[in-house]
Amino acid sequence: NGYTRSTDGDVQVTCIEGATLATVTDHRPLGFNYACNDGKVTRAAQTAVPDSAATIQNESLPVLGAKPVGLARQKLTVFGTLEVPLANEAQIRFNGDVTINSKNFGLRNNSDPRFIYDDTLNRGVVNASISYVTPDKKWEIKAFARNLTDERHILSGSAELSGLLLTTAEIKSGTGLFGTVYNTPRTFGGTVTYRFR
Repeated sequence: NGYTRSTDGDVQVTCIEGATLATVTDHRPLGFNYACNDGKVTRAAQTAVPDSAATIQNESLPVLGAKPVGLARQKLTVFGTLEVPLANEAQIRFNGDVTINSKNFGLRNNSDPRFIYDDTLNRGVVNASISYVTPDKKWEIKAFARNLTDERHILSGSAELSGLLLTTAEIKSGTGLFGTVYNTPRTFGGTVTYRFR
């Protein structure tokens, strides 16, 4: 549990975070992490856009006082591990986690709540893996699946193209967005790890 305030010269972020880890039974740890975030741009290359502004221009530049792009107000992660010991002292390990984020500011320069897109809401990204760990614990062979349910949401976007002015209605509806960046789709893979110690 903790409180953090960080400033890098351009952005100031305040975070209150809580975490716990418990062993439900032998070889079955379960935990969660919750964070509540707030932040603002503290140095910018242009003046702030008034809440009543009908249009915006050059959206790619940060605006003083705006919320940092991609900063979710709330984030919850629940994770667990199941370790199954084998007769030869090797181990099969199952890992899983689910992360849920609240909606965030998907555009770079708007702190007006009208610019929080429903499509930035992370309804639950599920990751899972299964590993074989050798008896000496030095080798681990893992197969994993990331974003198992193929949850898609916007990480960031832009609403400016060569000085083009967009109305707030176009921005709010997403019709004026271009260069939209989504989270990574469902991915499968594997790793082999060797530990020297």
